[in-house]
Amino acid sequence: MSPAEQRLHDQIAAANGGLIGFQHEGEHVVRWLAGGLAPEIRVTFRRQGDQTVACCPQCGQELGRFDANYGPATGDQIGEIRYAGANHRC
Repeated sequence: MSPAEQRLHDQIAAANGGLIGFQHEGEHVVRWLAGGLAPEIRVTFRRQGDQTVACCPQCGQELGRFDANYGPATGDQIGEIRYAGANHRC
């Protein structure tokens, strides 16, 4: 690693409490739902029992739910969430 790369590595680690990388789990992590024909949206997820709840990352309003075990209806449920998110206004 070059000295410049090492300095950058150290700065990122210091800013993240010693961790390199990014957080990928938790209710405050914004995810991008994209691909296919449905609108692209950004959401946060929270677990509620056997379901995952998708929420608007700005206002926290629930946009929809899907089976946390990714059952056969999950694809359709996520599509509905994407359309709900595209029509949502904070």
